[in-house]
Formats: sequence, C-alpha cells, structure tokens
Amino acid sequence: MIELETTSVDQYGAYSFSDLNPGTYYISLKSCTKKWGGSNSIDAYMIMQYFLGNTYGGLPEVASDVWDLGSINTTDAFAVQQRFVHLIDYFESGDWVTDVFGGSNQVVITNSNVTHDVYTICFGDVNRSFIPY
Repeated sequence: MIELETTSVDQYGAYSFSDLNPGTYYISLKSCTKKWGGSNSIDAYMIMQYFLGNTYGGLPEVASDVWDLGSINTTDAFAVQQRFVHLIDYFESGDWVTDVFGGSNQVVITNSNVTHDVYTICFGDVNRSFIPY
C-alpha cells in the first residue's frame, strides 16, 4: 500500500485531508503520544465486574486487557490499581488503544466532505474518565 498523505489531529481530535480525488482510501493509525491517565479504583472495579460476568464490550473492553494476554481477569484489575497508585509505571499493552468507529479503516470519498470517527482511550480507563480528553 502506498502512503499518499499524513496528517495530525488538533487539540480536539479532529483531522482532515484536502484535495483527495474520489475513491476508496484506508486510514492507518499511529499510537497516541499523549501522557497516560484516567484509570483509578473505579476502573479496576469495573474490570473485576467484567471478569465476574458483567460485560461491557467495545473499546472499553479492549482497554481492560492491560497485560495484552487476550483475556480480561483479576490480574488486569490489580495492575490498573497498582498503576493508579504509582507502584508500576507501564502496562504491557501500552498506554493508549485506538479503534476506528465501526471497525473499519476504509473511507470512501465521493464529491463531498466525509466524517470518519476514530476513538482513543488509555488502557485501563474503562469508564473513559480521562480529563483532559
């Protein structure tokens, strides 16, 4: 695949490309370089509840697997709590998880503006409370 153009997001997370011809394009996302944050005891509790059967799905579910083991369990909840109180300073999964809305990085351009949502949250921030966004 050939890279046609790159861009960055602004302070509100908006991005744009100009003067693209109509056609199908694929968005490639690079990881966020902002500081990790937002996780706390509530997130650890939510991860424990997930392990006990209260599923929530979507990006928060992906963000719950902080040790990147392909499953969510009490170890993830414990790690979130440890990082919140600064006993550890990283997760194996990284700091941020990004998902293209709808699970597709394909964008079809016609002759008008197109909106294509991308969501990013910190690993462990299950309730999406990180402030600033």
